[in-house]
Amino acid sequence: MCDNIRIFNVKLINSEEFRGYIASKKRYFYGVRVHLLTTKSVIPVEFVLMPGSASDVRVLNALPLNLSTVSEVYSDSAYTDYTG
Repeated sequence: MCDNIRIFNVKLINSEEFRGYIASKKRYFYGVRVHLLTTKSVIPVEFVLMPGSASDVRVLNALPLNLSTVSEVYSDSAYTDYTG
């Protein structure tokens, strides 16, 4: 929705839950994140919209993952869940 500097002007969502952080840019933002699961040929299979503050592990648990038994899911280390 907007960068951190404009958060006070946002009227659509009034919750700190939607304030997220982009580590690669070292900046805060206000809005939602879209996490997308695609095939190798980049065809979308599943997606989930989560608040900006949601961790990647929380998002992974929110995905329905209705995939075939021969499917393989690849992700980066942000999706690692060490709690079990």
